[in-house]
Amino acid sequence: MAHTASSPLVRMAELEIDPAQLEAYTALLKTEIEASIAMEPGVLMLHAVSLKDQPCHLRIMEVYADQNAYEAHLRSPHFMTYKSATSSMVKALRLIETEPVALRARGNIPLVT
Repeated sequence: MAHTASSPLVRMAELEIDPAQLEAYTALLKTEIEASIAMEPGVLMLHAVSLKDQPCHLRIMEVYADQNAYEAHLRSPHFMTYKSATSSMVKALRLIETEPVALRARGNIPLVT
């Protein structure tokens, strides 16, 4: 399925966080995810996980309603605050573009907070 401006936009982010700042980074990330889901109807899903035995290596799966929703997210005050506050904490960031194949979820239940 080719991505169009009106189709869901899905991307993966791979991050490496400074170990000395991991706790602070995680708190800011959780706040940003909660705000995005609560305030932005175009943000459909944000899931953040760390690699087992490598807690400073995080992966974030992001699903937006479309390209416009993604661009609005980047301009949102809470995202800009998160980016500014965490810029010195992130040692590496890689954004991976994807094509959705099958996207399904059961309800909107936060599994971990």
